[in-house]
Amino acid sequence: MRENLRDQASTAGWRSRAARRRPATIRIYNPVKQGIDHDPEGIFIRRWVPELAHVPPAYIHTPWLLDRVGQERSGCRIGRDYPAPVVDHESAYRRARAAIAAVRSRPETALEAAAVRQKHGSRRPPPERPRKSKGSFAHQLRLDL
Repeated sequence: MRENLRDQASTAGWRSRAARRRPATIRIYNPVKQGIDHDPEGIFIRRWVPELAHVPPAYIHTPWLLDRVGQERSGCRIGRDYPAPVVDHESAYRRARAAIAAVRSRPETALEAAAVRQKHGSRRPPPERPRKSKGSFAHQLRLDL
């Protein structure tokens, strides 16, 4: 598999999760939260979704929450200029978590997980890695070509 990956470091995450004995925490992507965390001003959205270019910053990640007056002021009427949400994320999130929890609680799921660990799990501890020094990283910023 390593020869198919472009970045060997990218394997560390899935390997560490695959080696765990307990089921991982249920993680369900929240597009609104990701947008707020990574683009709070909506710069990316305003550039690539011109219909939302004039939506106020407080609503850039949730334009469907704007009242009718706000939609008209921003030139973005939900359902006409920009589509309404396809699903209600909160209710879909709750249903998905409940469905995953139901599958995980079945006795046959625990048996299957144990069989997978037995067949594919590592039986030896990971090798010790030398600790990186907390020295200067200035050499990485130079362009010594």
